[in-house]
Amino acid sequence: MEWRICFIYAELKLTENLNECQYKTYILLKIINREVLHPICSDMSSYIMKNVAFWIVESHRQEIFREQNLMDV
Repeated sequence: MEWRICFIYAELKLTENLNECQYKTYILLKIINREVLHPICSDMSSYIMKNVAFWIVESHRQEIFREQNLMDV
C-alpha cells in the first residue's frame, strides 16, 4: 500500500481567502507560465506557479497587493 498526503482542501481554502489582487497575481503567474515559461521548460507546471503564488502571499504584507501595483495586462 502506498500513502500520499493531499493538501487539496487546504489549497482550496487558501485560494478562497485570497483578496482580489492576490488572486489576480495568481492568475498572472499562471498566464506567464503557460505563455512564456512552459514553452521553454516543460517542467514548469501550474502546480509550481500556484505554490509560488501562495509563497508570495505568505511572505509579503497584504498592503502591497493593490491594483496600482499590478501591471496593466
